[in-house]
Amino acid sequence: MSAVPSDLERVRLTRQKLEQWLTEPFFDSVVVGCFVRINVGEKAGMPVYRVAEVVGVKDGFRKYQLGHTMTGKRLELQIGTSNKTFEMSYISGKNFEQDELSKYTNAQQHGAKRGGARFKFKREIDEKVSELKSCKTHTYTNEEVASMVEGNKETGTMKGNLQPEDRVPDQARRGARVGQGRGAGEGAGGDGYPRQ
Repeated sequence: MSAVPSDLERVRLTRQKLEQWLTEPFFDSVVVGCFVRINVGEKAGMPVYRVAEVVGVKDGFRKYQLGHTMTGKRLELQIGTSNKTFEMSYISGKNFEQDELSKYTNAQQHGAKRGGARFKFKREIDEKVSELKSCKTHTYTNEEVASMVEGNKETGTMKGNLQPEDRVPDQARRGARVGQGRGAGEGAGGDGYPRQ
C-alpha cells in the first residue's frame, strides 16, 4: 500500500535535527529515505519550499555554518525525477504545507509516468520511523567513540553519552560474578544484589 502525502511528515527532518545529528556516526545512513522541506528560491519576494527525499549525503564541499558547526556535507535531494545537492542550511524547521505536498504528489505522478519517481510504500515509512527512533538509543562502538573524539578535537567540544559498547558487557559480567556461587535460597537475585 502506498503512503499518503501526510505520511511523509512522520519522516521529515528539520534543520535542527540535522544539526543535532550531523556528527553522529549514523548520520549518513539514517537520513537517506527521510524527507525535508527545502528552500528552492523566491517567488514575488516570498520563499518557495519543496518536499524532497534525501537520497544521499555528499562531503568535501566548501564548508559552511550549520548551527554551531562548520561542515562540508550536503544532502543529495530528489524532487520528482531530478536530483540536486543542497547545503543543509536551506532546510526548513517547519511542517510541510498542503500546497507543497500537492506539488510533490504531482511531481511523483509525472515522474512515475516517465519511469523515474515512485511513491513510498507505507511499510517503508514505518521502517524509517523505527530506524529514526533507534537513533535515540544508539550504542557507540569503540571505533565510533575514537572517531568522534578525533573529530571533536578540532572544535574542542564533546557531546552525547560516549560510553563504549564493551563497557556494558563488563558491567554485566561483574554482576554475574557477584551472584556466582549463591543459590536462589541463599538470597542472591539474578542482578547480583541480595534479596530482602
